[in-house]
Amino acid sequence: MEVSTTAEPSATNATTTTAAHKEEDPLHPSPVSAAASTPGAETKASGGEEARPSFIDLIFDTILLEESTLHRSRSAPVRGINNSNKPILVPLFYARLARAFEIAQEVCHAYHEVHPKHGVSALAESELEDAGLDNVEKVKMYVREIGGCNGYFLDAEGCRGGGGTTFVTEAVHGHQDGDHGRRDGEKSDLQQEHVQEQEQEADSGVEEQDQDSYDQQQDHDEDNVVFVKAGIVFPSGRLSDSDSYSIPALNEVQIKEFNDRYGQVNPEYQNMVARVLFRLRKDYWNRTITTSDLDRSEPELLMPYGARYAQRRREIQARKQAEKAMGSSDDVLSQAAAQHLGEISQRLRGLQIVEKGGKDDRKPTYGLQGLFDLPLVVPAEGAFKIVGDGIMELYRRLVPSQEYMTRRTKLVQKLQGILNAGFPGQRLRLEVFGSYASGLGSESSDADLCITTDNFQQTASYNNVRAVANVLRRGGMMQVQPITNARVPIVKFVDPGTRTNCDVNTNHVLGIHNSELIRCYTMIDDRVRPFLYSLKALVKKHGINDSSQSWLSSYAYVMMAIGFLQAQEPPVLPALQIQPESQMTELYVQMNHEGRGGKDIINCTFDRDPGRYKDFGAANSKSVGQLLIEFFEFYSRFYDYQTMEVNVRVGGGVRVRQELTKARKNGNLNVKPPQRGRGEKKLIVMDPFILDRNVAGSCSGRHLVRVWTIFESLYLTLSRGDFQGAFDLGGVRVG
Repeated sequence: MEVSTTAEPSATNATTTTAAHKEEDPLHPSPVSAAASTPGAETKASGGEEARPSFIDLIFDTILLEESTLHRSRSAPVRGINNSNKPILVPLFYARLARAFEIAQEVCHAYHEVHPKHGVSALAESELEDAGLDNVEKVKMYVREIGGCNGYFLDAEGCRGGGGTTFVTEAVHGHQDGDHGRRDGEKSDLQQEHVQEQEQEADSGVEEQDQDSYDQQQDHDEDNVVFVKAGIVFPSGRLSDSDSYSIPALNEVQIKEFNDRYGQVNPEYQNMVARVLFRLRKDYWNRTITTSDLDRSEPELLMPYGARYAQRRREIQARKQAEKAMGSSDDVLSQAAAQHLGEISQRLRGLQIVEKGGKDDRKPTYGLQGLFDLPLVVPAEGAFKIVGDGIMELYRRLVPSQEYMTRRTKLVQKLQGILNAGFPGQRLRLEVFGSYASGLGSESSDADLCITTDNFQQTASYNNVRAVANVLRRGGMMQVQPITNARVPIVKFVDPGTRTNCDVNTNHVLGIHNSELIRCYTMIDDRVRPFLYSLKALVKKHGINDSSQSWLSSYAYVMMAIGFLQAQEPPVLPALQIQPESQMTELYVQMNHEGRGGKDIINCTFDRDPGRYKDFGAANSKSVGQLLIEFFEFYSRFYDYQTMEVNVRVGGGVRVRQELTKARKNGNLNVKPPQRGRGEKKLIVMDPFILDRNVAGSCSGRHLVRVWTIFESLYLTLSRGDFQGAFDLGGVRVG
């Protein structure tokens, strides 16, 4: 009988095969022999029988998890997660499985072609090719052989990874309630009768036509028989006639158990599984893929099946165990707050700490991971004036002289002439941007320049930085160096007359509008420019202003400052991008750089007449010294890094992150608020023009911890009225 021979391996053989499979499983990074530990190696069971290649087992069970629960697909309603005592069965079609295996083989082959030295992809492709599971009939045989799943999907008695294979047969006569179930291994009367008939026919030599008649009758009888293994149901009958079988929907405990077993798999195999599942979700199952932090190079590795995800899950489990050993999360945070208070005790000496309760009840404070008990201080008497005087003195020293501004203007005119001579008839314009254009430069600042024209041509010679470099050399510029591999290609050079360092790009016009926006903000209120000069000087002094080294850029600090000034009550600055249409002329810019996968149309519309807002901040009487102290207080005490973002475009400067507000409004339970004391240390400062760009994205983790720590030290030092000491911070712990 076909079903009994293919779907009922003996318990002895199955147990032996499983033992061998577990003992030498090459997917688990255990210290075994080189042959056994080679990814994709096959192991021998007793009796000479070969165990199933373990990558196939792993990818098959992972597909089962996706198909049966959809619990990791956020685009569809969750189905199949069974948290009740009522059994739920999910049908699984052999043809669908065969196509999934075909795609898996394609993914492994494509990855190996690009990475020929990647052994795991080659071995995985070889295993899949040898097994031939892109064929429906071979999938059926494989599924029946393993009893429906392996030990990753369902580590219950009867699964390959979890003990001997045991079958329950049921005569259900038209239903599958299991009311007539029998003990494991016990054949139904119907089965026994069929086996006896087969034996009798083999002995007597039944004619071929009689055999056909028997087969038809047998098929009819077997329509009422199912095979059950660990909750997996196979409809009986000829294997070639069935198109599906059913697997149980896992509950949350079983899904967690799967994750625990999967987490022990070799990380290289985890990443190959993630690549396969990414392709299946995207191109076959048509499911939305959501990752916590999209990696533009290989986003698939951030999926729940990638090694990084598994590693993060192990870290979370380890932290939970550690917290459980120490006490509740509140206890842990309280201990951390007490430890932090001891670390900064020296800087708190002589300062009055704002106490909780009473008429001067303080606002809640936030660290990098949510609510955190931090000391607030009352600035020393005269601190605002002392700091303000220091700011104005520094400003007068740093602001360029009129003579220098004239030399800079002449330099730009000279460079314009060189370009006109080098690219005749092109009508090029040399535009200035950066700190020099925004009004925040000093005499030591570089000159940031942009070559543009009304009819810019991508293929024109002036769009080639090497050609631009040659023109500048012929024009007498020194140390000319084209940088071709940068996100925005530039030419670096030095003007021999003024000794000014210059950077020039071609048609990166967004920087021009960024600088103009900042310039307009600096002209609205007299406190803004001195405030920004001091902020830039402080972060530069403490070495935390270089985005190429994972710190924040000067541009990010300026956006944080503008956002802070917009968030004041009453505000010091307006939001120039949301003014009445009558005050703004629409301006859209086409961008071809940024490595963003094509052309972007950027809305650069804002009110470019700062004179309209001359008295906007008059209602706010805070001095520039008080504003600088409160800036560092805000970002080290009141800014919630877990839920908030700086966004100067929308008004108010600082707001709850858009994805969280949308989730709350739409009732999206998949976007959960971050837990206090947990989560990634992250700062969000949105670009005013490119709506999905976080200009602070370069700074996270320990670098952001250092920025926050320096901000806190600046807050406490300036609160003493020690402006010069803010540039020293001797003895401060900074990460």
